[in-house]
Amino acid sequence: THVPFCPVRCQFCEYTVVDPKVGSLEDTQSVYFRALRKEMEMYSAVLGGTTSKKVVGFDIGGGTPSMARSTEIGSLIETANRLYSLDPSQLEISIETTPRIAASEPQKLKDYYSMGIRRISMGLQTTDFKQAKRLGRDDANGRAHIVQALENVRAAGFDSFNVDLMYGFPLPQSAKRSGNDPWGQTVRDCMALAPEHITLYRM
Repeated sequence: THVPFCPVRCQFCEYTVVDPKVGSLEDTQSVYFRALRKEMEMYSAVLGGTTSKKVVGFDIGGGTPSMARSTEIGSLIETANRLYSLDPSQLEISIETTPRIAASEPQKLKDYYSMGIRRISMGLQTTDFKQAKRLGRDDANGRAHIVQALENVRAAGFDSFNVDLMYGFPLPQSAKRSGNDPWGQTVRDCMALAPEHITLYRM
């Protein structure tokens, strides 16, 4: 399921994202999730009923789905459970977040775990924070956020933690002259978090 809400529009993002000023509004989110649930029901009807269809993968991505209220995420899982054969013990439901949200809203992580979500994917991208700022990130990659985010993810009970990294960012002239590409440090910083998974994306 695609949730097109983000706190900011990063310059490198190729996905469909609603204007952050609009997407942050509860009314916008309510309308979107209502339409998303209706779409799930429409697909079920087109397939002639799906309660016997076994769900083998369920990813809640974005955008930044953790920007939405926990109740909206819960409604997606409830709808999937009603329309399909959904056994959280037999598959890994996954949701995406950012360092800032995972650090500042630990209750959401606990809510997700109680819903049966068992994998958290955090969009870190880079630990070169000056570079991140140039690319339109909201900041969010400050080291304090990253450390707190990890603590909150583990405290909520998650044993499946993924970190998204992006390589191939354009280098500033100073880095080109010195040959100091921050990518290596980003990889080392990420490995220090000891995630179960690392996903790489090309810029």
